[in-house]
Parts: sequence; structure tokens; C-alpha cells
Amino acid sequence: MKIGVILGLTLLIFCFPLELISDNLKTRIIVLTDIENEPDDAMSLVRFLTYANEFEVEGLIATTSCWQRDKIADWRIREIVSAYGKVQNNLEKHASGYPEEKQLLKIIKRGYPDFGMNAVGIGKDSEGSDWIIKVVDRADP
Repeated sequence: MKIGVILGLTLLIFCFPLELISDNLKTRIIVLTDIENEPDDAMSLVRFLTYANEFEVEGLIATTSCWQRDKIADWRIREIVSAYGKVQNNLEKHASGYPEEKQLLKIIKRGYPDFGMNAVGIGKDSEGSDWIIKVVDRADP
């Protein structure tokens, strides 16, 4: 009996604080997407926003890709975030901590409108690359 009580108290002491800590820390994330290349990219962003309360969303960056070499579709990210803003209150009924639409709109950025090594080097910085550097250089909350 004493062993059970001691074991139970030990588990409570060591596990309970970890639960409190883990609830307060969110993984910082920047999403890069070649949205508008295929419909699944838009669908993936919608899906991500349904559990965005689990992360500290610090950037949504439109990029190019193999099949979308010179087109950046940040406008599409803005459309999806605006639609998210219309349902955010409903999401909050099920869980707390969803980012505000206006907060997300501020962190939508454009990558460089070229693909592969053509998009690398001096003079190829973009709003998106500058944003990544700024976010990475910030201290963790």
C-alpha cells in the first residue's frame, strides 16, 4: 500500500508540471506554400488553419515550385485567411487559441518569383526571405 502511494505521488510530482508547461508552449511555425499550383495546396492550408491554435503561426509565405516557376499567389492565401476569419468564432467554441484573421493577414509574405537556383544569390531577397530571417532572429516567447 505504501509503495502504491509513494509511486502515485512520485508520478504526480514529476508528470503534473510537465503537463502545465506543455500547454503553454506552442511550436513556432512558418508555412511555405506553392499555393495555386494544384488544388491540394489550398486544401492543405484550410486544413492547417483548422488546427492553427496548436501552433505559434509566424508566417504564411507564397512560393514558386517545379510546376509554378514564376508565379507567386499570395492573393490566394489572403482569400483563404479571410474565409477563416468568418469561421474563427465557431472554431473557438471547440478550442481556444486560434490566431485572429488580422494577425494572419499581417504575416502573409511573397517569396521570390523564380524557381530553383535562379532564385538564389545576391539581389534575390524577397519579402518572404526577409521575414524568415526576422522571425528566426527573434527570441522564443
